[in-house]
Amino acid sequence: MSDAIDTSALLKDYLDDAARHIDVLDSALLSLERLGDAELDSGLVTSLLGSLHTLKGNSGMMGFSTIQKFIHQLESVFKRLLDRPGLLTRETLDALFDAATVLRNAVEQVGSNPEPDLSQETAFLESLAIDSRTAAVKGRQGRKKAEAHIKDDLRPEAAAVGQTNTLRVDFERLDHLLNLTGELVIHKTKLNQIVKNLEDFVGAEEFFGELPGVAQQIDKTTAELQEAIMRVRMLPIKHVFQRFPRMVRDMAKQKGKEVELAFFGEETEIDKTVIDALGEPLIHLIRNSIDHGIEPPDERVRAGKPRAGSIHLSARQESSHIVISVNDDGAGMNAERIRQKAVEKGLISPEQQLTEQDTYNLIFLPGFSTVENVTETSGRGVGLDVVKKVISDFNGIIEVNSRAGLGTEFVLKMPLTLAIIPALLVETSGELYAIPLSAVIESVKIDPSEIHRVDGKEVVQLRGSVLHIKRLDNILGIPHKEQRRNYMVVLGRAEKRVGLIVDSLRGQQEVVIKALDDYLGETFGISGATILGDGRVVLIIDTARIV
Repeated sequence: MSDAIDTSALLKDYLDDAARHIDVLDSALLSLERLGDAELDSGLVTSLLGSLHTLKGNSGMMGFSTIQKFIHQLESVFKRLLDRPGLLTRETLDALFDAATVLRNAVEQVGSNPEPDLSQETAFLESLAIDSRTAAVKGRQGRKKAEAHIKDDLRPEAAAVGQTNTLRVDFERLDHLLNLTGELVIHKTKLNQIVKNLEDFVGAEEFFGELPGVAQQIDKTTAELQEAIMRVRMLPIKHVFQRFPRMVRDMAKQKGKEVELAFFGEETEIDKTVIDALGEPLIHLIRNSIDHGIEPPDERVRAGKPRAGSIHLSARQESSHIVISVNDDGAGMNAERIRQKAVEKGLISPEQQLTEQDTYNLIFLPGFSTVENVTETSGRGVGLDVVKKVISDFNGIIEVNSRAGLGTEFVLKMPLTLAIIPALLVETSGELYAIPLSAVIESVKIDPSEIHRVDGKEVVQLRGSVLHIKRLDNILGIPHKEQRRNYMVVLGRAEKRVGLIVDSLRGQQEVVIKALDDYLGETFGISGATILGDGRVVLIIDTARIV
């Protein structure tokens, strides 16, 4: 038996725990800033001291002594504020926000730099914490409450006698469980098909005794197991949303703007893999709203708006998707200006005719920017193209809605999960294929006479918009069988739309995604395969590549 300690696991636990405590610090500072000149919330500060004390102890246990000393001085500043609430000035708050940034950066870099030089920052906090004047009675009471809280936190093995309902599990284990559940779903579908075939063949249900009932119970239990495992993998989207208040506060201040951030639907749950991918796109969209959308306070007042602009970040579930909206009440987009910039940069020709929606979609092109001067946050033409790429990689959809003078809204539509997905089964040239429903906007019956050719490409007019179309058999390079094609599946990927012509629609079904073996090489238009209940292998269409 080895006595070696897995330091990498300890470091991971430390970083995860530290991130939560620093989030508490940021949240507390934002709350204190909102209170302004109102009386200091001693309960909030007392609770924060407990969180800081835990982080200080964890840092000492890991041997990060400079971080431990820095947190100690940060504690001292907050204890002083409990003594003398009137000392919480704008300058002090700014210094505390800076300290929170220093702490976060130091913690994030401990893997490569466990002993950062924080001597200047620590000395500055020490100067803030020094107060030779006599504390007021009320301040002494607040300080005693804080110290009592900390003493309670240090009471030996206090946590050991209690029980916890939370178990930390490596995400790879959950992935393995989900893969096993996927296999179970396939075999459950096969069993149901066998029972149905036997019943059709023999024609007497009572002949099979309990078999149909057992198959039905397995079907029900498998569905419940699948749902339970999917729920374990899901997290409230507030885990993403809570990263942004501090970022909005700092960036608005840097730009000389006033911005209020509001959340809606924070408890909406989504798969952790999608959660991890959403952070970067939302950062770029929020930065875009502050940089290009929200006007300076004086300009807003002249336009009859409140001095402070607002950004609403909302989430809701729609069937097997999560819909996230980033909505600001800023100046909106200028379609003509966007078009002119696109022509200047050679992204479109001067003669090219675009709808207003197509013009807005130009902002997702790499290198596009309407900013004249490059700054730390904008002007290089990167940002929204990153948003488009991430959303596209997850077979998501992004839409832009804007009204001049009233604001802009970005709407992201993402699948709730990626392993077991609902799919639309279609047939072309006598073969079945599965199209992920996350990429399907609608399916329509279409007459061949409605299809026209423009500049050598097939198009169709759908509700006033011209839609490019592609034929599934041509994409896959399979022989075309003479058959009247009556259906078009409208696919969406990020901001783009395309119509896919197929012979027929065969209904919807949950499918388990199976990757193709590497020796098959890359097959254009195919992203994987699944197995139906009758044992047939059905290829899954790569909608991202097709669009």
